[in-house]
Amino acid sequence: MAAAEAVAERDPSEGVTTLDALALVDHEFVLEDDFLGSTVQGTLTNTGTDRLHLVEVRVRVFGADGDHLGRYLATTGDLEPASAWAFEVILLESPDDIDGYEILALGAPT
Repeated sequence: MAAAEAVAERDPSEGVTTLDALALVDHEFVLEDDFLGSTVQGTLTNTGTDRLHLVEVRVRVFGADGDHLGRYLATTGDLEPASAWAFEVILLESPDDIDGYEILALGAPT
């Protein structure tokens, strides 16, 4: 878990907002058999005509009783128009505790 904590992102960026140009193509919960453990992986596309300076995927994780377990994220920069980003959000929660998640894509234009 210490190795996963070292690479997990938890601090959201300021200045990002929902953008019509961001499309979540797919996403799923994936249990990695290495140090990463619980993750949400997927693909996001910039469907707009402008380069995006910053893109962030935020995942909120919930337990069986609907209790909020944590918020995790992944970021990338300079996402060109018509390009895709394969993201991986590391969740610092036991897979046994996770019952569901919500996902949101945010960005900041150049």
